[in-house]
Amino acid sequence: TKISPDFGSQAITTTGDITLSGRLTAADLTVQRSSGNLSALFIADSGLSSLEIGGSTGAFIDLKRPNSDDFDLRVETQGTGGVITSASGLTLVTAVGTSVVVNRNLDVGAGLDVTGNVTATGEGTFNGEQVTIQGTAPRLRFIDTNDNSDFKINVNSGKLSIEDTTNSEDRFTIDSSGNVGVGTTTPLTEFHVFGGGTVATFEGTGGSGFISIKDSDDSTQAFIGVDAGTLKFQTSGSSFSDKLVIDPSGNVG
Repeated sequence: TKISPDFGSQAITTTGDITLSGRLTAADLTVQRSSGNLSALFIADSGLSSLEIGGSTGAFIDLKRPNSDDFDLRVETQGTGGVITSASGLTLVTAVGTSVVVNRNLDVGAGLDVTGNVTATGEGTFNGEQVTIQGTAPRLRFIDTNDNSDFKINVNSGKLSIEDTTNSEDRFTIDSSGNVGVGTTTPLTEFHVFGGGTVATFEGTGGSGFISIKDSDDSTQAFIGVDAGTLKFQTSGSSFSDKLVIDPSGNVG
């Protein structure tokens, strides 16, 4: 179908394609097929092509199903930014090995589901109650661009671990029984610390440091601590007075 200049305000009905080699200016443009389920508007050029839609306060493009008054997807500009509104969810599909790139902030009000990788070079703010990462071995990676160690949170075979990916070491693990491991991926008890030399440090800020050991049957407690270099053992009798002490010289009392 050939359209001559100054065609005017008329409807164009054709069973084939309409090809424009110049500019089309219209107050309203509707592309609709008389039969079938798909209408299409193709814009192609050997250089840069564009579809420009403007209005005094903004403009929008609606994608609708045949014989429907409601849009499925609306792309809109409101003068201060662009808005994409979907009536029933939005899916972005790219070719294998390619990515969807967002160069500015991305606000998702109703949730964002991603089946591939998400890479964020800026800050991410989540105002909802949860962030869900789903997969057979889901993970969340943190890359420090200041050449410090990078870390990754993994969930695999019922275990949650924090991995130092720079040094290929699992630093922290919680297994499916709730056992916590530091320096080990197979904690044998509720709290298992594995390492060489001094494997744990408990430091008090009030001039002394104590560890409480509690019996859940009767709620009694005992304490092991250090005060001014003296190791002390205290039990609940006599207001938790010292029952056994070892001073810095090794004397036992």
